[in-house]
Amino acid sequence: MSVPAIRNIVAGTSLDIASDRVVARAAELARRCGARLHLAHGHALPMALYGAPAGLTTVAPDLLDAERQVRLELLSQQLERIGIAPDLVASTQIASGAAHRVVLELAKSEQADLIVLGGSEGTFHLLGSTADRVLRKASCPIWVVQSAQLAPSRVVAPLDLSELAGECLHRGLEVVECVFGGRQLPLEALLVVTAGDYQEHPEMSSEAVESAARSDLERYLSTVAPTAAPVLRKGDVRTEIVDYANQHGAMLVLGTHGRSGFERFLLGSVAADVAARSKHDVLIVPPAAAHAEPA
Repeated sequence: MSVPAIRNIVAGTSLDIASDRVVARAAELARRCGARLHLAHGHALPMALYGAPAGLTTVAPDLLDAERQVRLELLSQQLERIGIAPDLVASTQIASGAAHRVVLELAKSEQADLIVLGGSEGTFHLLGSTADRVLRKASCPIWVVQSAQLAPSRVVAPLDLSELAGECLHRGLEVVECVFGGRQLPLEALLVVTAGDYQEHPEMSSEAVESAARSDLERYLSTVAPTAAPVLRKGDVRTEIVDYANQHGAMLVLGTHGRSGFERFLLGSVAADVAARSKHDVLIVPPAAAHAEPA
């Protein structure tokens, strides 16, 4: 019997209605993959302080306990709102501190195979410094929730033709296979030809540059992903990826950079920006996840 690609899923929640979609999606992914679901919530310290000598502040322990109880009740209400039985949640981490730290700490302790986060500022404050920190420090793939329902028409994988991009794609496809099972989603490999590509070859016509890029992509796919259909676009990397995915109702599987023309593609702010503008869910595979074996 093969080892499941996903055994533990950690989802970040803000405990409000804005994050209901995130928790619901994480529960759906857990059911589809037979995985254990873990929920993480980070919050600021209570404002009430006592004993603050010489500029130091101390939070009363009973205030921390009261704060935790309030948030546990909010979590209970959230699970009830979206129809998830509490016993389906394997563990919960509610702690004071930065949201990304709480998520990453729980992901590490539970050996998470997947992190699930929201795709807008209003949902768990993802697309900003928190996103960059999670993307840069996570050791497993990150599923960014954008759509109301999990129903993409295809999977689009932007590539830069590097070895690392191929490794990220393989790990991402393992996650996709676990989630969608027998449902065969068409796979397309997207390569964007940028202004820099034309500038690197002033002796070649634009048509020749594009033809060479397509040949490179097809050659790359013959060993990395033979079943993927090659797609070539021209223009700005971020814009072309988002426009193509949105036009075709696609889920994006994003890897990392290797090719300089990809503008340090796709780590940190670039990945967060693409995920923010996508209309469908996005799976981001950081370098550490590409090299790691499933737990």
